[in-house]
Amino acid sequence: MLDALTAEPPLEHEAVRREAFKIVRQLLPRLGQKNAQAVMELILEAAEQHQMELTDQQIADTLGLTVDNVKKARQRGFQRLARIVDEEGLGRQALKRLRQEGFVESTEHTEEDYGND
Repeated sequence: MLDALTAEPPLEHEAVRREAFKIVRQLLPRLGQKNAQAVMELILEAAEQHQMELTDQQIADTLGLTVDNVKKARQRGFQRLARIVDEEGLGRQALKRLRQEGFVESTEHTEEDYGND
């Protein structure tokens, strides 16, 4: 059981993960606010390195912001990313690509899960 928890992710999963990070990185300049971009960049870098324990205090110390500013910037950053993904239909495109590559079974999600084109 422990081996399953500590094993490296499958190569297919890593390829999808890298592609997702690439897309998100391309969207960061569209967030608008400098603090939101900087906070999201640090979060993205940590996630890319499988460091999921990045605290608001660590981000604040790194960027020279207050913890409150980090929380607000993070919230705005995720909200804006979600809006951009929705507006661009990136969720539907990603799902379609994952299906084509066999990573997602066609019965797992429907197009209605992600809105209509």
